[in-house]
Amino acid sequence: MEDFLKVVAPPDIFYENIRGIACEFDVESYQDELYDICEIPFHLVSSKAVVKRKAEFLAGRHCANLCLRQWAIEDYVVKAGQNREPLWPSGLVGAISHSNTYAIAIVADASQYMGVGVDVETLVALDTANRLRSQILTQSEDRRYAHKENFDDIFTICFSIKESLFKAAYPRVQKCFDFSAVSVTRIAWSDDSQGSVNFELNDNLCDEYQCGMLLTGKFCKRYDKIITVLEIPMI
Repeated sequence: MEDFLKVVAPPDIFYENIRGIACEFDVESYQDELYDICEIPFHLVSSKAVVKRKAEFLAGRHCANLCLRQWAIEDYVVKAGQNREPLWPSGLVGAISHSNTYAIAIVADASQYMGVGVDVETLVALDTANRLRSQILTQSEDRRYAHKENFDDIFTICFSIKESLFKAAYPRVQKCFDFSAVSVTRIAWSDDSQGSVNFELNDNLCDEYQCGMLLTGKFCKRYDKIITVLEIPMI
């Protein structure tokens, strides 16, 4: 197990009441038997999945289990819903993300939060960011950010915070929604490695998530990765 995965310090961007666990993992050290060692049912991931998918799923679920232990929950299995969303114990909300060699999970009290989201993305190369601009960014975002010198960072932050929002909102929205449903209005770096993101909903997603709703998330840059986190307090 030690050859495959090690728990590392999570980024210093979590909100006060959110519990988070992060890990680094080595796909080349993955073996199917590790599911038994981690007490995670192997059937949760397709036996036909490629090794990378099996490894990242295991790492993410292991982080989730470690988070739940902080809530004194030992034997709960975080299954997947119809759209692969993690299904958390009653009274809790949470999110899981992974990218290549890094996985992260967060959990919070559902009486305090409608949802929480976390996402990790490997930094998108500049040529790829330019190629995908029209698919990920709204017209207002494109006008605001496309000319910026650090557009690769900005594009990845925008992409990641929208993924974090999807994970936070899905338990209430219960449907997929496009990247165009959200517009990032401000990215503020507090130093060279982290900052905050302001964004606004462009669509009515459900009763709790209405067009014009203003939200704020946090981000950090770790080596070649962008990590975003979002909390949505209970209305």
